[in-house]
Amino acid sequence: MARTRKNVKRKIIDTIMVLILVAGLGVLSYPFVRNSLNDLINQQLIRHYQAEANQKSREEYQQQLEKMEEMNRQFTYQNISPGFDPFSEEAKEIEQTKVIYEDHIIGVISIPKIAVRLPIFDQTTEAFLAKGATYLEGTSFPIGGESTHSVISGHRGLTEAKLFTDLPDLVKGDHFYIELGEAEIHAYQVDDIKVVEPTDVSSLQIEKGKDYITLVTCTPYMINSHRLLVRGHRVPYVPELMESDVKETKVDYYTFMPIVIIGLVLFLILIVIFRKFRRSRKSSPTRS
Repeated sequence: MARTRKNVKRKIIDTIMVLILVAGLGVLSYPFVRNSLNDLINQQLIRHYQAEANQKSREEYQQQLEKMEEMNRQFTYQNISPGFDPFSEEAKEIEQTKVIYEDHIIGVISIPKIAVRLPIFDQTTEAFLAKGATYLEGTSFPIGGESTHSVISGHRGLTEAKLFTDLPDLVKGDHFYIELGEAEIHAYQVDDIKVVEPTDVSSLQIEKGKDYITLVTCTPYMINSHRLLVRGHRVPYVPELMESDVKETKVDYYTFMPIVIIGLVLFLILIVIFRKFRRSRKSSPTRS
């Protein structure tokens, strides 16, 4: 009877241990799983954008490009400044549907050093910020050209998506890329990094003859009291250099997490096997 109680107690302890380990694995894997799902959705949106661009005639694409170029000229001549902080409560809300996301993509931003490739949406809304990068209204469209300065915003520190979380890792000399349509790619080299107050837009002004893009995110991490500005100037696009940047991409948290999770699962399996083996040895009769 005592032995039966002991076996029941041991089984209860084993079950509790397994439940604790499973719960722990669930907590650890949550950011990785959510980020992977978000990345999958983003890549589908990017493929749709590129496929749609491929189906458009050259004339249609040129008309769309000319419309944005005209808007950029107006921004330059009228000296228009960004109207609001992209992370403020003023950011508009929209209905979140897959079609809405697809209809608002104007390009793709790739930052090889931090393993980021995101759709660029044509409005700054909370829904778009949760899915990718957003163009900040009141700045130049990110299509390049002299006397332009586009601002692209991205969230940092979301549990469900990486987005611009690692933007502080960029240093002067690093590159990022803007993909327009199916085949046009513009390269930018980081030349200025600074932290400013949310209302300080003095660094986002257009400079005559310059082709700038500034990436914006919140800082410090999880406090978000200031804005990190990472500016790049246009440089010639060299495919080999972009491939080199991709190869040098760092192994980050979201890449490392699957290895940790697999290791913990294997550790759990070994514990269960070891306990069963030890129990079977104890329960087997000893030879005289």
